[in-house]
Amino acid sequence: MENLKDTMEKVKNPFNIYVLWHPDYEDGSKYAEIIYEQFSRGINDYAGESIGLPVYFVTDIGFDFAHAIEESEYVAFIVFVDNKVLVNNEWKDTLSVLSRLVEGNTKVKIYPIAISDGAFNVSGLAKINFIRQKKDDVVRNLKEKIAINSAHFCFELAHEFSRLLFDRNRVSEIENKSIAPALKIFISHAKKDGKEYAEKFNGYISTNTALDRFIDVFDIPRGEDFEENINRNIAESALLIIYTDEYCSREWCQHEVLFAKRNNRPIILVDAIAKGELRRFPYMANVKTIHASSLLEKEEMHSIIYQLLLETLRVRYQKIYLGILSSGVGISQEKILTLPYPPELYTLLSNGCINVEKLILYPEPPINKHEKEIIKSFNPSLMCCTPAMLNNQSLILQQKSLKDIIIGISISELTEEGIASCTNKHLNTMYVELCRHLLSLQAKLLYAGWLGYSSEFNFVEVLTDLIRNYCFDMEQENRVTILNLEQLPISEEKLAMLPNFIQVTKYHNNKNVEEGLSELRGYINTKDKCQARIVLGGKTTDFLGEMPGVIEEALIAMRNNIPTYILGGYGGAAKMIIDCLQGQRVDLLSETINEELKAYGFARLNNGLTDEQNKELATSYNMINNLSLILTGLTNLFGEEEHNE
Repeated sequence: MENLKDTMEKVKNPFNIYVLWHPDYEDGSKYAEIIYEQFSRGINDYAGESIGLPVYFVTDIGFDFAHAIEESEYVAFIVFVDNKVLVNNEWKDTLSVLSRLVEGNTKVKIYPIAISDGAFNVSGLAKINFIRQKKDDVVRNLKEKIAINSAHFCFELAHEFSRLLFDRNRVSEIENKSIAPALKIFISHAKKDGKEYAEKFNGYISTNTALDRFIDVFDIPRGEDFEENINRNIAESALLIIYTDEYCSREWCQHEVLFAKRNNRPIILVDAIAKGELRRFPYMANVKTIHASSLLEKEEMHSIIYQLLLETLRVRYQKIYLGILSSGVGISQEKILTLPYPPELYTLLSNGCINVEKLILYPEPPINKHEKEIIKSFNPSLMCCTPAMLNNQSLILQQKSLKDIIIGISISELTEEGIASCTNKHLNTMYVELCRHLLSLQAKLLYAGWLGYSSEFNFVEVLTDLIRNYCFDMEQENRVTILNLEQLPISEEKLAMLPNFIQVTKYHNNKNVEEGLSELRGYINTKDKCQARIVLGGKTTDFLGEMPGVIEEALIAMRNNIPTYILGGYGGAAKMIIDCLQGQRVDLLSETINEELKAYGFARLNNGLTDEQNKELATSYNMINNLSLILTGLTNLFGEEEHNE
C-alpha cells in the first residue's frame, strides 16, 4: 500500500437530509428529532447500528440552500407546512426560491409534509405530491398523534429516499400516478415451516405497499432454470429471511443467504424459531435480526418491512459513500474491498482476500479487538478501516494505537441552538463516536465533573456500554477517570451503580463551588494527568464561575501547552473559543481573556494538525470529518504500533 495518499482529498457528501419547519410550529422540533433518530442516530445507539445518514435542522429562512445543494451528491429537503408557514410571506417566498433551486435536478428532492389543509396552495410546492398526516378517526393526545404520524412519515420517507438514491423517480411528480418501486423484497423461507409466514408477508406487501416482492412459490415460471431465477432476483433485491426451525437445514436457503452476502445485498433476519434447531448454519450472523411472534400481525409486518427499507437505504448509501472515498486513497481499486457490513471471514473469502494485500473499507463503527485479531490471523496483510480512519496512514498501515494516552474531554450541553442547524442531538452523536474511536484505540478518558446530567442521554451509561464493547482489559485498568468536586456530591446510589472500570475521585478544597471548580480544572490540565484535550459544545448561559467550564478547561490546557482540539461547528462555548482565536471579540469573556486567546491563535493548539486542518475542525459539523481530523492529530503526536497479544 505504498501509494496510499498522505491526506484524503475532500469529497462531496453522498446524501444530506434537511428538515425544515417554522420556528413557532411547536411540534416541528418533535418530528425533526424523531426523523433524526430514525435516519441518523438513535439516542441510545451505543453499538453503532443506526443508519447514519446526515440529518440537519433548519428553522432559519436565511439558510444557504444553494450551498447545501452544492456540497452533497443527493439532497432531501423535508418541509413541514403548517399554518405558521402559510401566513408568513417570507417563509412562502423562501419555499418558492427553494423549489426553483431544485427544479430539474433529479438528485435533489423536496418532500413537503402537509400539516395544514391549506398546505397544497403554497407556490412552488403545489406541483409536488405531499406526504399527508395519517388518517385516524380516534381522538388521541398529542404524544400519541405525533408517534402515529412520525411512524407514517418515516416509512414514506424511507421509501422515497431509497427511490432517490436508486434514481427511481416517480412516473409523474405532478400527477399522483402509480410509481416505480424503490426495491424488490426476496422472501427467503423453508417451505416446511416457513410457508405460512412467507405468504403473510407476500400478501401484506402486495396489498399495503408500493414495493415489489419475489417468492419462489409464485414467481418462478414452470420450466425455467431455478437457480438462475433465484440468483437474478436476489441480485436486485433485499433479502427478507424467515428464520424458522427448518431454515438452516435447507440447501436452497443456505444458497440464498450466501449469494446475498457475496453480492452485498441488504438483509433482515426475522427470527421465527419455535422450538430450536440442531445446528445453526454458521453464516447467518452479521445481519440485523428482528424477533417475530407466531401470530405475525399486520403492525408487526409493517415494522419489519420498514426496517428492511432502512437497511436497503443504509446499504445503498454506504455503497455510494465508500465508493467515493475509495477512489481518493491513491491506490489501485483492485487492492480495495468496500463492504456494507463489518468484515467477516465469509465475505473476505468470497471476495478473494486470501494471501493478498488489501484495504478493507467498511461503515462505522470500528470492529473490536477480538474481531480484528481473527481477521489478522486469517490474513495479516489485510488492513481494515472505517471512513474516519481512512485519512490516517498510521492507523491503516502501521495499525497504530493510542494505548494509555490520557485524553481529557470538555463537553456539556448547548444552552442555545448550535450553528449550521446543529442541536444537542448532533453534539451527543459526535461525542459517542469520538469516545468509541478513542476507546477502540486503547486511550483513557478524563473528565472534570459529573457526567450524568441528563436522564435522556446519560454520558456515564454511554461510556459504560462502549468500554464493555471495546476494552477487554477493563477489569484490570481504569479506562475512565472522573474527578468530581466534593462540594457537588454524587449520590451513593449513583456511585454504587458504577462499574469498576470507571473511577470517580472526589476533589477536595475549602473554597466555594465556583472557585473550587476553577481549581479542579487547573488540577486536571497538567501534562502528567492529561496528554491531550478535546473541546466541544458547552453552555453559554447558566454556567458556574467566571466563564463557561468548557472555555476555562481549554484555556488552561493551551496555557500548559497541552495539545487541544476544538470543534466549533456545533456552536456553544467551543464556538466562542474559535471566535477569540481568530481575533473576534466575545462579550461573554473579559478583555484580558479575549486578548490572550487572540494572541494564541491556532498555533497554540499544538495538536499535530496544520492551521488549515484546525480551521476545518473549527467549523465542520460533519462527524466523520471531525473524527478523521482528531485521530490524525492524535496519532501524529502519540501513535504507537499496536501489538496483538
